[in-house]
Amino acid sequence: MGFASASPSFPLQGINDDINDWSLANSNLSIGTNNITECTTGQHIFSYPDIAAVNYFSDGKTLNAILWLSSPFKEPSENVTSSQFVEISRSYIMLIYIDSVYGIEQPYQIKIDWDLAKNTWTRTIQLTSLTAGENKKFDKWENKLIERDNYTDFFERGKNYVELNVNLGALTYPNQYSIISYALENIVTKDVRLSCNLVDITDLVHIPPPEFVISASPSSVVLRPGQEQNIELQIKSNANLNSNISFSTDTSDGLDLTFVPNQIFVYPLDTSIAKLHIKALKNAEPGIHSVPISSYITFPTTFINLLSDQRISNNESASITKPSNFTITVLPHLTMEEQFNNFIAVWLSPIANIWPLIAGVSALAGPILYREYHKRKKKYKYRKLDHWSERRKQ
Repeated sequence: MGFASASPSFPLQGINDDINDWSLANSNLSIGTNNITECTTGQHIFSYPDIAAVNYFSDGKTLNAILWLSSPFKEPSENVTSSQFVEISRSYIMLIYIDSVYGIEQPYQIKIDWDLAKNTWTRTIQLTSLTAGENKKFDKWENKLIERDNYTDFFERGKNYVELNVNLGALTYPNQYSIISYALENIVTKDVRLSCNLVDITDLVHIPPPEFVISASPSSVVLRPGQEQNIELQIKSNANLNSNISFSTDTSDGLDLTFVPNQIFVYPLDTSIAKLHIKALKNAEPGIHSVPISSYITFPTTFINLLSDQRISNNESASITKPSNFTITVLPHLTMEEQFNNFIAVWLSPIANIWPLIAGVSALAGPILYREYHKRKKKYKYRKLDHWSERRKQ
């Protein structure tokens, strides 16, 4: 069985990342006491911008990523030197988790590392073991080298970004995978009293981008002020991911909308249902209302941070906001004439409908009742004559 010739292609996608959200990365290379407060003071001396946003796109052959930085990129050799801190290393990393049919995510590392001795950048692609290695002095994880090369032209001087790309053929053209990006910075004091191994980690994103189709039944409603109705919302997922979806909308213009429930769970490649209760208040403006419905979709994920051996559980991960519109037509209040016609329709029409039945029954039963009446009248007459005859005999 051969490998696929291409992975899913997708257009430009993007996620944001918080500014100045560095954290301490556990590492066997750390020296001294890591203190995040002391380490962040080094930012006033060294220019190591963190990740502000990431763009991804692919033609199915190559995966491209643009890491947007919080300030212009500078090579380590261009950073301001001081008598206190020394920049030891800097790395930009993509971790790619390949979905396995056995439910295990196989990780690859694509790293751009600065070589302190040669003052050059090197890119490596490594396949990482699924379990931690034993007796590893510098790395708890066993890695198999796939590619190594010198890496240039991945930044533009004075610009706030760096570029990473990888030939997906080196990863056997995965059908579905997830990506997380890192910026890694290590500075130490010259007296080696303090070592700062800092990391900025983005949200996990999923490839191909998840898609959801939201439909309503009925697709529109017609109400008068004071009336209410339930509609059914169907949410269909094409993603092989667990998803949480919460709903929100604008309830202005005299319309009261309530989602039941307000948040639902969608299983992979499945359809879930919620209800939308709509009530036209007495002050609802007559006319056609296009009501915006926002669906906030998140993907709970669990993955291992290979830099710290930490299992990270994220209840949200990268999110999608999907807007849609629902049409509600509000009719004016009923006039007195319309109310009277409704009364006729509700109360008198049923009577009018059964009148032919009453007439038909009467036509059939009339002769029978007439004959019965005359029969009894004649019988009564004869009984009376017999009684009179008896009295005369006496």
